[in-house]
Amino acid sequence: MSETYKLYWGDMHHNTFQAESESEEALASHYAHAKEHLDFYGMAYYPAQASAFKPGGHMAELVGKQEFVVEDWKQSQLIEKEWAMVTEHSSKWYQPGQFVTFLGYEWQGNGQFGDHNVFYLNDTGPLYQVQTLPQLYEKLREHNAIAIPHHTAYRPGHRAPLWELLDEKISPMTEIFSIHGSSETDEEMIGMRQNAHMGPGCGGATYQDLLRLGKHVGAIGSTDHWGDLAGHYGQGLAGVYASELTRQGIWDAIQERRVYAVSGDRIELEFDINDAPMGSCITTSGPRQIKVKAVGCDAIDRIELLKDDTLIAVENHLLDKQMPPAGKRSKFKLRIEAGWGPKSEECVLEPIDWHCSVKLGDGTFIGYQPCWLNPGQTAQLHDDHAQLNFRLRQNNVMKPNQNATVLEFESTPEAEIQISFEGMEVQNCRVIDLLTASR
Repeated sequence: MSETYKLYWGDMHHNTFQAESESEEALASHYAHAKEHLDFYGMAYYPAQASAFKPGGHMAELVGKQEFVVEDWKQSQLIEKEWAMVTEHSSKWYQPGQFVTFLGYEWQGNGQFGDHNVFYLNDTGPLYQVQTLPQLYEKLREHNAIAIPHHTAYRPGHRAPLWELLDEKISPMTEIFSIHGSSETDEEMIGMRQNAHMGPGCGGATYQDLLRLGKHVGAIGSTDHWGDLAGHYGQGLAGVYASELTRQGIWDAIQERRVYAVSGDRIELEFDINDAPMGSCITTSGPRQIKVKAVGCDAIDRIELLKDDTLIAVENHLLDKQMPPAGKRSKFKLRIEAGWGPKSEECVLEPIDWHCSVKLGDGTFIGYQPCWLNPGQTAQLHDDHAQLNFRLRQNNVMKPNQNATVLEFESTPEAEIQISFEGMEVQNCRVIDLLTASR
């Protein structure tokens, strides 16, 4: 599959205009920050008036008693004004071959049909204030549009969909991981525990429930958050295999379900059956040859293969973990992470820039993967050395605060590696030493 298509990464659920403090300048910064580390970006404009969102953050992040949360459509005049700004910026920031944007908004209706993100292929499209999913589908059939269900593992008919109404052509994929948690099953390895107002995860509208109905729908991850960095690490991303980095290229991949979800690291996954790529519908009475290739940022624990909702095979790679042969040039990945210190409740600090350099005694840097929580991180590679910047800011003690960059390089296990981090240095260290234990 990698010979025909290239893997691209994006976020199709970054909400905007939820807080009263949102501005056109903030809108531009969202696109600029997304472009720094994503290939495509679907800004999901929020047309609901939600009392949960306050200047400075979600009310769950504020101290003291807050009012009861109520959501309803904003005033039509305000929706028209904000939607025009989102439309303008989506068109302005689209750069074929470099950065793909999609115009979209979040639709909730009356809450009984599950939340959906509506996106258009083209630069313009209407925002429909209809109350039911059949009404929304009827309107969207007049356009080149999709509607992506999300956080589906809540109670069906209450902010989770009724799967029997799903139209595969308009909803060719569903979001199964976000800030809410995982909607894959109701077994809740990563449960729906982030939003107390919406209730616990349960069966009936999970992704596996959808597959049991015989529906052909792909799965993606996306953040479903409102912060200043779309694609926030650890809250879900969409991997898409497309022929080119254009709107049409990404759109075709979505329609053909060449998509998958990750929760954190950008794991490269290839999957095909009888040489048909992921998302294909095939008919065969003969044997099925399944090929799976996965490349992670660390050792992969296991690969599970399911047919319908039944586990039929497990490949445990940790059992085969081996050290690279001595003296042979191999590929390695090094994760560098920063962000420890006093929590915001203890003392208040301004954002701090930390600079890091990495030097290989014998080797070449070939790439990096961003694991970023907020804007301001950078990475520059120059053959045998790399320059990284981490912009660190405080968070409360319950939330991850560490930005990281994963460097990929080629060298021998015995090659020396020097790391300098704001006066702190790792010296007399070889690549194989870091394979054995972290520093």
